[in-house]
Amino acid sequence: MNRVDESPHRRTSDEQMVHDLRTARRESVLVAYDGSPTSVAALDWAVARARRSAWGTSRLTLVRVERDGRETPRTDERLHDLLTTARTKQDELPGIPITARVVTGRVDQALRSAAGDDDVVVVGSGLQPHLLRRTLGERLWLLGVGCTLVVPPLVVDGDVTLLVDDGEPSQAALAVACTEASLRSLPLDLVAVLDDDAKADEREDLQESLLRGRAAATSRAPGLAVRTRLLRGPLVETARRVSATSALVVIEGDSTRPDRGHRLREGLLMDVLAPTALVDGHSATTA
Repeated sequence: MNRVDESPHRRTSDEQMVHDLRTARRESVLVAYDGSPTSVAALDWAVARARRSAWGTSRLTLVRVERDGRETPRTDERLHDLLTTARTKQDELPGIPITARVVTGRVDQALRSAAGDDDVVVVGSGLQPHLLRRTLGERLWLLGVGCTLVVPPLVVDGDVTLLVDDGEPSQAALAVACTEASLRSLPLDLVAVLDDDAKADEREDLQESLLRGRAAATSRAPGLAVRTRLLRGPLVETARRVSATSALVVIEGDSTRPDRGHRLREGLLMDVLAPTALVDGHSATTA
């Protein structure tokens, strides 16, 4: 009779993927929080995410920005409220320290300064009217945040989507997309959009980028189901339709070339339909 090898050293692909995630470098997460409905949604989302990866999160920091640029008598009151919120959430995340800070200055610059070496910055999708021309997510990316997650008030079910735009996805974007899909036990969709008037060689280039991206993703996370889709249509409108049915969308940009891909980033971040991770493809982060 044939015997099945039940050696403790033998792992299924799913077990190996969990093992790889648990042995990866632990990350720190900053959440922008001011008590508004969008920031509440961002905090709830970040806590749920940390709960899935308690072994992969080193700390969670709540930060409120006072835009007047100076401390006032209300600063202590707001810090007290923030600490109360942190203590409430601490019950949901035993073992993960949650801290709180109130900082002053312009929202994007103050958050960037507060983030320091944090791996992920989570913000709500509310508009910041004093930030002209670019969304808060893009501003943080331009200021050097490696991964900014913008969370809408309502999150739908779906797969994790990595939008492939003009070339093979970077290692930084693949790292975020594979991790987020693995945490949720969801497939990863690599999606590229081809304009209706695109030439044949452009189609071939995008197909090749998708195939290389799939190979890199399956190499990074062997147990992960990875699919590719090449869609036709206007870039922003098509990407938004994909976003509307995704649990999370990953997009990237090269901070050394900020104008490249701006139209897509603006189209997805100005009115966010799904939690959207903006990754600096120029970043060396590959964990």
